[in-house]
Amino acid sequence: MDPYAQKSSVVSKRASVCSDQPAATQIGIDVLKRGGNAADAAVATMAAVSVIQPAMCGIGGDCHCTFYRKKDKKVMTVNGSGRTGKNATLDKVRAAGITDPMECFNHGLWVSVPGTIAGMVKVVEEFGSGKLTMKDIFGPAISLAEEGVPIPFKNAMMWDTCQYKFRHSKNANDLLIDGKPPAPGDIMYAPKLAKVLRNVTDSGLESFYSGATAQNIAVAVQDAGGVLTAEDMKEHVLNPPNPLPGEALSIDFHGVTIWEMRPNTMGVVALVAFNVLKAYDIKGIHNCVL
Repeated sequence: MDPYAQKSSVVSKRASVCSDQPAATQIGIDVLKRGGNAADAAVATMAAVSVIQPAMCGIGGDCHCTFYRKKDKKVMTVNGSGRTGKNATLDKVRAAGITDPMECFNHGLWVSVPGTIAGMVKVVEEFGSGKLTMKDIFGPAISLAEEGVPIPFKNAMMWDTCQYKFRHSKNANDLLIDGKPPAPGDIMYAPKLAKVLRNVTDSGLESFYSGATAQNIAVAVQDAGGVLTAEDMKEHVLNPPNPLPGEALSIDFHGVTIWEMRPNTMGVVALVAFNVLKAYDIKGIHNCVL
């Protein structure tokens, strides 16, 4: 391996923020400088990435967090995933006639309640410093969305490659510039996303899980063949599907404690894999590979 062809690791005396987008990473660092903690910075960074790289970190999906709480030395989690719509049934899935696994990605029956917004807010409430408001934390991402942000080369390439995933949507132009994916360096605006985030800072979770936003989400999912309803959206706040926060699962692996989230996440798979590996001479296998 040529060391000069690799990027240097970030080394810091106090704290570090990592994301795939430098502009988002800088926002996280700025939050730390303003007195925020790791939870505040993580949520601010995630919100910014949702503007610059929506395919990887958008508010239409889930939000999962594992956090070490120093005051009681516990590893806690926030599972910000949402339920499937209450009207979804196996018979409806079968009736849809989907035989190709790839088809499910563009079908509304596979869309669950987006838990990201509730998860982000919960992370700040439970683990945040208490020094910053949601307006402070979402504010930088809102500015990016309203004022525009240049799209980096790699992200522009991904945007172009994956455009088939959203081209069929009546809202496709929200992710395009003059009908085309942004080219490297193009300025992307996301005024609708900015409005959603601003509504959350002003009016709380109800602005997303009730009213016009919830109704718009339900209609879009139903237009794509799904069964999600505005009532499903509202229920996410009134009766959360996951206890928040919850304690993480852990195992001991050769003297190192491995922490993961509980189901319905895939964290337990990693723990099972580590337990299986305990039965093998890992050092011996490593030497054979070399």
